[in-house]
This record gives sequence, C-alpha cells and structure tokens, in this order.
Amino acid sequence: MRIPAFALAFSAALAILSPTNDALACRCTPPRTVAIAMKDATAVFKGKVTAVVKGAAPGSTLLVKFDVSTSWKGPPGATIEVRTASDGAACGLYFTEGAEWLVYASTNDGALSTGLCSRSKPLADAAEDLAQLGAGTPPPAPAPTPSPAPIPDPSAPSPSPSDSTPSTSPPGAPPPAPPGNEPSPVAPGAGGCACALAVDASDPHPLWLAALGALALVARRRARPSSAPSGATVPAHARPGLHPRDCPRHPVPRATCRGV
Repeated sequence: MRIPAFALAFSAALAILSPTNDALACRCTPPRTVAIAMKDATAVFKGKVTAVVKGAAPGSTLLVKFDVSTSWKGPPGATIEVRTASDGAACGLYFTEGAEWLVYASTNDGALSTGLCSRSKPLADAAEDLAQLGAGTPPPAPAPTPSPAPIPDPSAPSPSPSDSTPSTSPPGAPPPAPPGNEPSPVAPGAGGCACALAVDASDPHPLWLAALGALALVARRRARPSSAPSGATVPAHARPGLHPRDCPRHPVPRATCRGV
C-alpha cells in the first residue's frame, strides 16, 4: 500500500516543529532509596556552590566547587570539586553559584561526578534525605597559618660581647670589686707568725674583733706540745709559734700575719 505524499510531509513537519525536551533524553533507572544511594556513592555531603567552571570544548563537563558544611561519606575536607554534564540531555545537573545542595557523588574516570540519576538535589528539597542520613560530620578545621619570622631592624645597635657573657656569681652576691682595690700583703716575719691588727676606720667594733683574734692565737699556741726536751734551751728561731702553713696566704681584712 502506498503512503500518500501529504502524510509523509506532515510527519516530517511535525518532527521539525515539535519542541525537544532535554529531560526526556536522559533515561534513569527507578530512583534508589537513601540507604542504597549512600552505599553506592563515593561521597555524600552538603555544601554551597562557590564556582561553576565550564570547559572550553562543546559538550564538555562542568566543574563545580563546593564549600562543605556537613559530610556523611567521602574524603574529608572543607572544599570538594564535582563534575557534571553540561546539559540535561546528558543527565547533567544545573548548579548556580551560591546555591546549597545535598550531593551524592560517585567516581568516574578518577574524579567525583554527579547527575540527574543520582539523589543529588537542592537542599530545600532534601528534607527526607537529611532525616535518614542523620547528623553527619563537619569538615576539619583548617590548619593555622604560621606567622612570619620577625625581620631584624638593621638600624638597631648590636649587643656588645659583655652583654651576652653569662655571670658566674651566685644570685644575690655583691658585685666583685674592681681590680686595684685589694689590700696590700704583709710580709711574714723570720721566726714564725703572729697577728697584727689592721683597724678599719669604717668598722664600728674594731676592739672586740682584735681581742678575739689575739685570744684565739694564744690558745692555739698553748695547746701545741713543745718538741724540745725538758731543760733544753730553745733557740730563738725555734720558739713556739704558729707554723707558716697556719698563716693565711692572702691577707684578711682586719688581721694579717707577721713573724715573731
């Protein structure tokens, strides 16, 4: 049977003039439950779109960047990038900067991607999913930025070596006397040691200090046994007295030793 020519022409015109619905070109399986979508996804998160970058080639995918506020699955991080097709005929999602979404993303060619066949949806339409997903986890806080090291001032004076030398004096000790103020040494006598007092004009009690020093020396001389036999004459140079080792090697402030 031959088809009339006007019928063929009408069919062709109808095909040309009828509008194309991109959503009808994307075929998806029956929608999955939240539990199955969570299991099949690589990442599930809630976040705000911060940028939508379109590829230069026609029909290329879109790169969508998110600031993550809550995560249920996937790599931790405050930002995530997800790819989607550039039009609805290829099951792409229409993201706008500043919008908040609940995203179910899977791995495709080594990158996270999402589309119309996933349970991804604007956050305003995701009340059922959020109730089943639970509280989620916030992203980790970013590491603090280290503060830069201070730049030295070239005009500041450099410290002198004496300022950096540690002091060896114990805490609370008086400062050492400057050189040249030491008392003059007194030469010992030829026959032993005896104490001669050097009165300090600044000392308010010179007399009782002198008396104590003299009594101590007399008591020490009497306590030392004589090495000479009884009845023997003791030469003048061997008379009892303080041994030279008892004489201080350095003069003391108020008493010095001289021979007897």
